[in-house]
Amino acid sequence: MPYSQLSHQLEVHHTYIADIYDAAYYIDSALVTVAAPPVAGLYLPGQLDPVLYADRVYWYQQPVFVKSSSQNVLTRVNESMYPMNWFQGELTHPHNQPWQYYRYNYIRVTNLEQVATTPFDVVEMDHNFMPPYYNEADETSGTHEQPRKVVLPRHLAQSTTLHPQIPVNGIRLCKIVLENDIAATRSFNTLPLRTIEELVLPFISEEYLPVTLSDSQKIEHLRNDPWFQRTLTGIFDTLLPVVSPVRNMLRNTPYAMFTVNYDNGFNIRIDQLGDHRIHEWERTVNDPDYQRWLRARADGSWDRFVSEQDANQARSYAYDLQSYRR
Repeated sequence: MPYSQLSHQLEVHHTYIADIYDAAYYIDSALVTVAAPPVAGLYLPGQLDPVLYADRVYWYQQPVFVKSSSQNVLTRVNESMYPMNWFQGELTHPHNQPWQYYRYNYIRVTNLEQVATTPFDVVEMDHNFMPPYYNEADETSGTHEQPRKVVLPRHLAQSTTLHPQIPVNGIRLCKIVLENDIAATRSFNTLPLRTIEELVLPFISEEYLPVTLSDSQKIEHLRNDPWFQRTLTGIFDTLLPVVSPVRNMLRNTPYAMFTVNYDNGFNIRIDQLGDHRIHEWERTVNDPDYQRWLRARADGSWDRFVSEQDANQARSYAYDLQSYRR
């Protein structure tokens, strides 16, 4: 069965860019004393997530250059021109290889601070990978095994830092607030609009909201604490210039689908897709089960199946009624 074409309703019809520079820095500074620490690892400029996580295993990929190896073999002198029945002696025949590296020596990354000065790529290997024996004097040391992926190329290593270089919490919260407003205004979505306390809750450290409390208790604490209320009110007021234009855009499109993505810098891109009703109808029409049902309706097999089911149900009901009378 041929694959169905992608729906045009998933194409981007309009794009809105929200500038969150001021809001992100304000949120980050407002929550700096109570926010959970960032994820431990190495960060590249403009990225929210670490490129290297402190709790994962990484390897330096050191290339091992192929050298001109030599081997001693017994060779007959001028054997091609003057065949002889004896050997003249052991001669050295060089085994030449092109000047390229085809083997690798993998060194485990033990200190993230040293990654910035490494001349090698940082890679991820398969689970339970064990580096083979390696000796510089041994021409056959190293391995041909390729990494699962290159996590950090060596030309970007100098740009990494142990802490994010942008207000991560502020950017994440702005993105979550926009997604919350979009989801709550969609006619095909039953999720209610979440409050500012519910949105900020994941960013608060366990020191101020212990894990022993339930989510409802944590939210109640945020609503009753004076300091949190002043802070959340300031965050809400700061987010209004970011959210208001988006709300105006959403007002007349209750069935439009949207995607929210973070771009490098301080921009959040909101893409308006097509109509959700048309998209669901196209999914139903292209469903193989629905196509089989249409064919069954066309050739009459579906009507026969329904009539047989009704007859079986009627016979079963009559049998149960007779058993009950006894």
